[in-house]
Amino acid sequence: MTSSLRILTASTLDSNPSLLLIAADGSKTLVNCGEGCQRSFLESGASSGAPSTSTNTHAYTYTSTSVRVSSVHRICLTHIGHDALGGLPGMILTTADVAESAARDFQRRMTKEANGTLGGGGNDSRKRKDLSLADGNNRSYNGNDNDYSREEQDRERDREREELADLEIIGPQGTKDFLHSLRHFMRRDRFKIHAREGTFDSSTCHRADSTNNDSNSDIDRGNIPPRKKKKKTKHKKGGNSRHRDVHEDVGFHVKTLPINYQLTTSATTTSSTSSSTTENHNDDTIQTIPTNTSTNTTTTNITKQAQSYLFTTPPIPGKFLIEKARQKRVPPGPLYAQLKAGKTVTFADPTNGEERTVRSEEVVEKASPGVAVAVVYCPVLEVLGKLREAEMFCALERKGTRDDDEATEKGESSTNASTTANTTKATMATNSVELDVIVHLTPKSIYHHPSYQSWCRRFGNRVDHITLHVPETLEARTSSSPSDGGRGAVSPFCSAMRGGIRRSFVSDEIFPRLRLQDGMTDEKVTTPAGERNDTDHLDGSNAETIATIEGCPMMEYHLIPRAKRGLNESTNRSPYATNEMEVLETEVIRTGAVTLAKELISTDHIESNNDTKTDTGETDAKLGELIFSGTGSAIPCKHRNVTGMYLRMNNGNAILLDAGEGTVGQLIHSWKSSLPSQCTSQTAIEEYRSRLRGIKAVWISHPHADHHLGLLRLLSERNAICSQNDPIVLMAPPNMFAFLSEYASIAPEIHRGYIAVDCRDMMHGKIHPMGRKLYEDLGVTNCMSVPVAHCPYSFAVVIDGTSFGRVAYSGDCRPSNRFADVGFGTDLLIHEATFEDGMEEEAVMKRHSTVGEAMDIARRMKAKALMLTHFSQRYPKIPPLKRSIQNGECSTSEDDEFPIAFAFDFMRVRPNTVSTAAKLTPALRLLYPGEGDDDVMDAELLKEGKDSVKELMNVPGVFAAKGIL
Repeated sequence: MTSSLRILTASTLDSNPSLLLIAADGSKTLVNCGEGCQRSFLESGASSGAPSTSTNTHAYTYTSTSVRVSSVHRICLTHIGHDALGGLPGMILTTADVAESAARDFQRRMTKEANGTLGGGGNDSRKRKDLSLADGNNRSYNGNDNDYSREEQDRERDREREELADLEIIGPQGTKDFLHSLRHFMRRDRFKIHAREGTFDSSTCHRADSTNNDSNSDIDRGNIPPRKKKKKTKHKKGGNSRHRDVHEDVGFHVKTLPINYQLTTSATTTSSTSSSTTENHNDDTIQTIPTNTSTNTTTTNITKQAQSYLFTTPPIPGKFLIEKARQKRVPPGPLYAQLKAGKTVTFADPTNGEERTVRSEEVVEKASPGVAVAVVYCPVLEVLGKLREAEMFCALERKGTRDDDEATEKGESSTNASTTANTTKATMATNSVELDVIVHLTPKSIYHHPSYQSWCRRFGNRVDHITLHVPETLEARTSSSPSDGGRGAVSPFCSAMRGGIRRSFVSDEIFPRLRLQDGMTDEKVTTPAGERNDTDHLDGSNAETIATIEGCPMMEYHLIPRAKRGLNESTNRSPYATNEMEVLETEVIRTGAVTLAKELISTDHIESNNDTKTDTGETDAKLGELIFSGTGSAIPCKHRNVTGMYLRMNNGNAILLDAGEGTVGQLIHSWKSSLPSQCTSQTAIEEYRSRLRGIKAVWISHPHADHHLGLLRLLSERNAICSQNDPIVLMAPPNMFAFLSEYASIAPEIHRGYIAVDCRDMMHGKIHPMGRKLYEDLGVTNCMSVPVAHCPYSFAVVIDGTSFGRVAYSGDCRPSNRFADVGFGTDLLIHEATFEDGMEEEAVMKRHSTVGEAMDIARRMKAKALMLTHFSQRYPKIPPLKRSIQNGECSTSEDDEFPIAFAFDFMRVRPNTVSTAAKLTPALRLLYPGEGDDDVMDAELLKEGKDSVKELMNVPGVFAAKGIL
């Protein structure tokens, strides 16, 4: 029986603190689910601990086993914000889809059993039993069976249905409102979510459920009948099973502590003496665009809720002392089990036949009441005062230390206070759980505050303290360095970072060199992450020191067995080798990719531009660029992030084309790669601020989560540095604005951060509602949406006046003749290519395009260049490019008259480097000699649907029919 605490991610440029509690029964509780959380699960099975024996000698093994998203049964949120729940919608979708797949598999097996096809058919009596199981008949079966009884099969079915478990989500006030807002863009009708917010105690939740407690009812599109706790079974080899007592719990109990606090925000408003107005077609409001302005700063108080948690294990049974049992001559077998269960046994002594009695306490160590893990979220000192007074934590404090600290703080002698405390109660009650570790989700300034340190000392020197510092500002996040987090300051998405670095050795012009460390060069190095740091009392008193462990990704802390309690040192290693860059470069050179790349582009001469220089010394033309922040499809992948593009204009401002989860973090890594290697933190901060301010518009192609969840962080962080008179022009489907409006009611930091433009109001042939603002901010002369076939409210877009000329972006869709017509003559076509050629049926079922179909659209458009993106996670590297179809005839890609490039995360192309990017494809293929297959598709489901799909493909205009669009 083992139980542990694992750090998934820390605060970095592209991740936020999250941790995982693994119970003795294997159930898992996730604390916070920020952007990229699912990707961190994929990385958890990758590699630290010890160098691997594979050819990638720089890799390490994080843990002995990987962690699956589907194994999480409970998610706890410390607050409402993008850094706590930015990845939650995607997590829900993945968990629901896994459960749905398991349900389909379960139903198919039940059908096979009913038809007598499982296990070769079997005899008639076995078939009759299977039929009764399939139709739910409760009549008992009296036939003989060597493997199963009827009762055991019923238990088996209950167990498998239990495995199709739903998800419990616990959070502060606003959690239910957030979950309810997700209905605007995602539905999983058969998947149940049990939402709890505010004060909650799982040890009493089942009684609360039975009385239909209003404050913590189950929800899923409204209300769900509370799920009753079922009996579980545990399998042994040979197919047998036994019942676990219905009241036996081996998972974590959870108790919450919600604390309200006031947050003061400042907002800069602008008054105007002369202005122009445009109408917002979404909510019938008027947006003013000032010309002559003066600024005014106001402050607003916002009430927020911080939620801390106490997780406790059930009582831990004492260890059975087998040697003592042997000394007392207890025969091995059933009597051992009875003694373990706390019973007294009487038996005949096998040596002389005399009757002997042995009590359980003679051969079993004393049971432990259980262990506890506290997760404290303290964003401001106001919260600390209420933490110190909370009964939940006072019960866990070491009483003598508490009184001693209070006396010290008052300037009094601690001798009398300590004596009195030791006389009354020196330690916790014997029937209380034992607090092992506190995880602190706090800003660094709060954690090191004397009052906070004093509170930590109340728990005694036996309690460990793990810090996952929460950044207070954008500056705190972007200036983090090895000293501020060590391993925590490097990206946890090692596969993507290594892939980007490998590609940079092929061409650092198209793939800028990524930096593994988040911080810059002007920081001082102190205690490395993962190492214990005895924090002295900062007010100079002689109080005891605090054992502080700086948290880092994949760090593991053992809770059970008690003999292993503490930090797992094998996980306390950096995910990157000290010579990471040299190792990666050597690997790339050995593939021959570097040599081939030089040959392929030896004839290319990237012309320098001599346009007017800006204040920074750069030419206008050099500011134009296209950066891919994500190039994968909806299913999370450790090699590719979900969709997002940053299209920068010649004046330095930019528009985002989709903004999937993790977009901002990926962009910051890309922006950082363009800075001088020795630049200071302040230079980096100014660059990030400038880039965020420069994002003047966002285009969202359709309401699927993988294309817009990055908006929450973008709007939040951009609002923090911009005035209220500099909102983003957000062009999106109408249901997106309904979602954002509801989200803003519980997370006001995004309030007034955007101007809503419905994609339907900017279709080809209409006047764009915010056309003037787009022209003034971006130089865009026209921006047109085109309805396409994918899901309701799916659109492609054609933009004129960019740094690349005319740019057309397909979003997710089937090939569209209308899109080809509207985008005719485009200079750069960005088209999705989810599936490879030969998978047209799958593309139709999923309403996506193949590589060949995207190329065909480019020909019909007379596009000058084609960039392919949104690849299925079936192809984590480069999808095959076998052939294209034109007028029913096959032609190879080399026959095409326009360059075709495959997009990668962190890829950066400029107007004069698109053809170079296309030429590098053969060299890039050498980096990935074996095409992977990261996801497992439901082959049986695809086979069932192919015939009907082929028929649909032969029906003209089928995708314009109602129910398809």
